Amino acid sequence: MPLNIDFRQICLHMLNFVILFGGLYFLLYKPVSDFMEKRRKHYEDMARETEENLSNARAFKSEYDAKLGLAEVEAESIKDKARAEAVKEAKRSREQAEREAEAILENARADAEAEKGRMLNAAREEIEDIVSDVARKVLTQGKDPIDQFLASVEREERDEPRS
Repeated sequence: MPLNIDFRQICLHMLNFVILFGGLYFLLYKPVSDFMEKRRKHYEDMARETEENLSNARAFKSEYDAKLGLAEVEAESIKDKARAEAVKEAKRSREQAEREAEAILENARADAEAEKGRMLNAAREEIEDIVSDVARKVLTQGKDPIDQFLASVEREERDEPRS
């Protein structure tokens, strides 16, 4: 044996290496590679699920934005209707107030006219009473009314100081 190399020892070491490699392959490599494959699939599934959730969230967001836009348009429409109704109600109230004011004025005019008539009638009656009293006094004294008038005028002229 040259160089003190024993081929049988080398073959035995090689056989031990193959057995060790085979044992380690079945005991370590296969379970580790299966574990890594499961882990890779798990993360791929999580990524796919996350992508699906993200796309669903985007769809919900776009649907929400559309509904929000419709709600804003509807709110504006409701505001416009409310404004128009408020304007109509204000106009109706103003017209009703004007009608009531006109009715009050008409009633006041009618009351004033009636009061004026009553006052005129009362004044006429008073004048008639005064005239009848004067006529009665004149007739009861037996003097001529014209003479009495002239006498009262003369008295007034004497009583007034001349300027």
